Amino acid sequence: MIYPKKGYHLKPIVKKHICQWQGQTLKVYDDAISVTFLTADGWGRAQVIKANLNSRGDYIREQLRRLQAMLVTIKKINNKWIAMIVLKDNSTLEPLKVENIAGIDLGIKCPIVVKTSNGKIKFIGNGRYLAFRRRWFRSKRKELINQNKSYLVKKIANKEERWMREQDHQLSRELVNYLKENDVRLLKMEKLTGIRDIKTDKKNTLRLHQWSFYRLSQYIQYKCEDAGIQVELVNPKYTSQSCPKCKRKNKTNTRTYRCIQCGYVSHRDIIGATNVLSATTITK
Repeated sequence: MIYPKKGYHLKPIVKKHICQWQGQTLKVYDDAISVTFLTADGWGRAQVIKANLNSRGDYIREQLRRLQAMLVTIKKINNKWIAMIVLKDNSTLEPLKVENIAGIDLGIKCPIVVKTSNGKIKFIGNGRYLAFRRRWFRSKRKELINQNKSYLVKKIANKEERWMREQDHQLSRELVNYLKENDVRLLKMEKLTGIRDIKTDKKNTLRLHQWSFYRLSQYIQYKCEDAGIQVELVNPKYTSQSCPKCKRKNKTNTRTYRCIQCGYVSHRDIIGATNVLSATTITK
């Protein structure tokens, strides 16, 4: 490589020619495109150039005719000028009609509890096994630190992160497969925010900080979208304390929920999934 002499600078060479026009300065037709630009004669005159489009297929022509063009990018690829058009659909969508919906409750001891509108319930994942593996990784890191093998601590931490990420993928995949088997078209889940700000004892604080609820919820959402399942977020407030029958709030320190007023008894996580199923959507 030849470097320039001192005091000289290399000028960048644009190898790929590219042009872009916004929606205000372009018009797209079935087989043509027109763009408006200002001339370089110093007078600021506007000029319109119209170029033919070689669009293949009636479907592309129909979309160009029906949708609104927002951005056009023209590139030269393999000695051919290619026009990439961003279209916007302004039509209003009809509300989705769903017959079978499901609600899920995310937790630490029971990672996922799902309940469908037809009464089916399923527990997904083993929280005790996940906690055991976290304790094993934590003890392994302490052992390496005591042996002055700090260079292996980061390696073990990365291994734990990869393992937990894989577990979240497996849990979300098992959930989506279960929803597809039961023909569920709408899933309701809690919008968990500020979980780690809860003031509790040292042991529960450690569990909350190790709980990858956000990553698991993101995996669930994008896998549901790929499967054609709509996801709605609800407010998680009092979902594990409100009685599904009388709506009375009851706190419990065990996995069994018992209503003081009406005597309703069920699993605490099933109560959460039931309340999420009937909760009002706050955002999509």
